[in-house]
Amino acid sequence: MGLDRRLVCDLIMHIPMLTMGMVAAAMRSGGSLRDSLVEWWDFEDNSAATVFTGQKNSHPLNLINAQTTATQSNASGRRGRASNWSNANSNDAGQVPRAVTAFDFGDQSFTFGMWVNFNQMPSDDLGRFLMGRYGDFTTSANYGLFIGTLAGAQRFQLIVRNSAAASSITVQHATAMPLTTGAWHLAIGAHDHVNDELVFYVDNVKMTQSWSQGINSGGTGNFSVGNGRKGDNTYLDTTRTVGHKADSAFVMNRLITDGEVNYLWNAGAGKNYADLIADGM
Repeated sequence: MGLDRRLVCDLIMHIPMLTMGMVAAAMRSGGSLRDSLVEWWDFEDNSAATVFTGQKNSHPLNLINAQTTATQSNASGRRGRASNWSNANSNDAGQVPRAVTAFDFGDQSFTFGMWVNFNQMPSDDLGRFLMGRYGDFTTSANYGLFIGTLAGAQRFQLIVRNSAAASSITVQHATAMPLTTGAWHLAIGAHDHVNDELVFYVDNVKMTQSWSQGINSGGTGNFSVGNGRKGDNTYLDTTRTVGHKADSAFVMNRLITDGEVNYLWNAGAGKNYADLIADGM
């Protein structure tokens, strides 16, 4: 009986310790997504201002061609308002100044993505730019999300260029293919440096592609949305644009997890930056 009593006492003494360990683990995981953000844009601005505000680290998207947020904003966002890039063959864009190097990742793990709603569908086979750091298709090509059309099937594309030789890869996602106008989709691209993979989510469907050549961090391209930017004063190509709305755009300095993608997807309803704060993400 004495041995039994000691065992019971040991169990009782360890119950609080085990419970505290579980609580501590839960607290440690809170804020991991938010803390890893390089920037997040909700696109709620709607005034004469010429920037879309960054919610995390004060990296605004400067609007090009004398645009204001009043003309580049749309009330029908995924959450609240959205940025509005209404026409193809436009050089309008929102860009981070080239002096900011926080979006120059190179051969490391990182993630970028946003919600997209198309108001037109291209019928040619050109890849049309949505977001990323893609100044041109040579030495300033780094990483970008595009929409491409092949044999009449529009789909999201993740395009990267490597960090050494002149080599690039285009990963095409089949989810929601062919894409249509008027529907919101969450598109997220990532580089997994540890496993030498490109990771590509559309909505909450994941695909991977082997890629051991790294990501180019050089060149003069800016991080931008709407149209690629070769530098502060030069656009990529007006034929590489498409009319669309964009919302809840973000960039992370690490590989996103499947659980975090599912959280941002939120059964198709999306999340904004205030949600990340309230939910402890």
